[in-house]
Amino acid sequence: MEINSGDTAWVLASTALVMLMTPGVGLFYGGLVRSKTVVSMIGLSFLAFALASIQWVLFGYSLAFGTDINGIIGGLNYVGLSGVGVDSAPLAGNIPHLIYMAFQLVFAAVTLAILTSAVAERVKLSSFIVLALLWTTLVYDPLAHWVWAGGWSAQLGALDFAGGTVVHISSGFSALALALVIGKRIGFGAYVMEPHNIPMAMLGAGILWFGWFGFNAGSALAANGLAASAFVVTNTSAAAGALTWLLASWLKGKPSALGMVSGGIAGLVAITPAAGYVDIIGAVMIGAVAGVLCY
Repeated sequence: MEINSGDTAWVLASTALVMLMTPGVGLFYGGLVRSKTVVSMIGLSFLAFALASIQWVLFGYSLAFGTDINGIIGGLNYVGLSGVGVDSAPLAGNIPHLIYMAFQLVFAAVTLAILTSAVAERVKLSSFIVLALLWTTLVYDPLAHWVWAGGWSAQLGALDFAGGTVVHISSGFSALALALVIGKRIGFGAYVMEPHNIPMAMLGAGILWFGWFGFNAGSALAANGLAASAFVVTNTSAAAGALTWLLASWLKGKPSALGMVSGGIAGLVAITPAAGYVDIIGAVMIGAVAGVLCY
């Protein structure tokens, strides 16, 4: 297939948008923790991006998108980006292979950044580095292969347009497991641990909302009607989630600005796997249900 310059430009822009989500995650988490650990939380997000970037180009991309081995994992044919150049990508023939690889790289990086919430205020730097490299290799890479690169889940007909399974379920359940293993923060329950900077958290949420357009609409891998539809339903679901969370908190007592942006993120997460498959009404329903359930 001939490489399309318009599609290439859109996926390049989407890659940059998704990359922006990493500092967005850092700011969101940084605003929710105590002031003494805000730099640590933001730093962990940037560290996650750096670690995932190196792991991905060395062998992570190959494990995720290399030649299929029994539907479980990719082969080693792309180790060190061997064979990954400016020719068309096997799974997206309209764009260069390098661009497809980079787009998938930022997905892996932001997923790892999401995971940092589970270790807030209670992890050593060396421990996080080991955890990050092991998790991306043993959890994220195989899961990406199962769903997006012809693995067993894809063979069963699983649909995940932009990462509901690969990104959000994997990071969510892994974060839960980490939190259960590591335990509570020191002093938790003994005194109130209020978020130290709500405006910072809201700014982070706004950056995430903005970056999510690249996350979902970029997953069309083309500048076409599918990308346009994914763009619109993404925004619609986020808005519905924000409004329903706000309404729920209003009915329970006092409406919360932080709750409203949290509802927006809930709507964004919920629409991610379905962004390429639902219409506007479906997006409203998905966002509204997500906002209420997460409240």
